[in-house]
Amino acid sequence: MTERFSADWLALRAPADRRARNPAVADAAAAWAAGLGRAPTVVDLGCGSGANLDCLAPVLPVGQVWHLVDHDRDLLDRAVARAGDQPAVSVATPVATDLSAALPLDLIGAADLVTAAALLDLVSAAWLDRLLSACRAAGTAVCFVLTVDGTVTWWPPDPDDETVAAAVRRHQACDKGFGPALGGDAVARLRRATEGWARAVAGASPWRLGAADAALQTALIDGYAVAAAEVIAEGDPADLLAIRTVDAWAVRRRRAIAAGHGGLTVGHCDVFACPSFAIP
Repeated sequence: MTERFSADWLALRAPADRRARNPAVADAAAAWAAGLGRAPTVVDLGCGSGANLDCLAPVLPVGQVWHLVDHDRDLLDRAVARAGDQPAVSVATPVATDLSAALPLDLIGAADLVTAAALLDLVSAAWLDRLLSACRAAGTAVCFVLTVDGTVTWWPPDPDDETVAAAVRRHQACDKGFGPALGGDAVARLRRATEGWARAVAGASPWRLGAADAALQTALIDGYAVAAAEVIAEGDPADLLAIRTVDAWAVRRRRAIAAGHGGLTVGHCDVFACPSFAIP
């Protein structure tokens, strides 16, 4: 079963996601779509509550058809409702399926574009290779955005930032339901896998969080502390010193946010790739 994300979490991160998206990658997708000569058919894998459609649909031609795919029926309903606010879009019957169990190969084979947001770092290398093989066979373009690259920079700096970050990177490589996750290696794997059959445009899409993002910062601190503690406990449950180090780090980070001077940058990357013959 794939990892589940609540509607509340998706709503909390949505403003940071929207700010972070790389405009050059969006422009590449728009140029490709304009060169199709018709409205595209799009498959959105792990669509969540529809934020990816909300951001990508405005740069694509009117008449586009979206196939929304997610394992959470509540999120699918939210995504369909959100799509109703996009006059250029029509939504096919949403697909409730666990992507870790099977890819919707019929939809991918008939699509012009396969897209996903904040997904690739959760999947395994084998799963990504299967997806890209299907896209290659169908001549389908891909647009994957907000993929974690494994970098986190906090300010003001704390002596235990890297200790926590290293543990979080190890946690990001744990099984999220698809097998060992790619984590921060996902974009490099994507770029290698598309060499020779697709032209790729990649660009950084970092979260830059300041005082106005206190709630998201706090959620990240809490999540990172839990993830780091889990990794430490798996390695040595008796390592109380390391766990206390993480707990003390989290306390200091929360105090910095409360004082109004805490912030961080979380690295992500966006990639658009299309078959060479489809380059406008």
